[in-house]
Amino acid sequence: MFSLSALSRRAFVVATALVAVAPHAAIAKKKSPRAFVAARVADIGVLPEAAVFAWAVEGQLVYPDSASADDVAVSFGIEANTTAGQVRARIVSGLKNRAADILASQGLTVSADHIAVILL
Repeated sequence: MFSLSALSRRAFVVATALVAVAPHAAIAKKKSPRAFVAARVADIGVLPEAAVFAWAVEGQLVYPDSASADDVAVSFGIEANTTAGQVRARIVSGLKNRAADILASQGLTVSADHIAVILL
């Protein structure tokens, strides 16, 4: 029979081992991107009556598995009081979704979460 102090030490060792392995398990589950988008903000307009910025973003989509490339463009109306992080997230998400749609139209199935975006 184990004493309480020995059991506590064993539980501590097991817990420490699990904590040490957890980040590696999360990294191992993350899949590499299969398609890539490099994009830039092409234009920013404003709708003053609505306090909305009109963002136009364009770039290039590359899918190495089929050696294909294509233009990708999105535009958004985003409220002026939206934070920079939220604007960037909406643009990146829009680019990923548009890229996935373009690839799907070519008969290539790539989910948006497997598309990497570089936004300049």
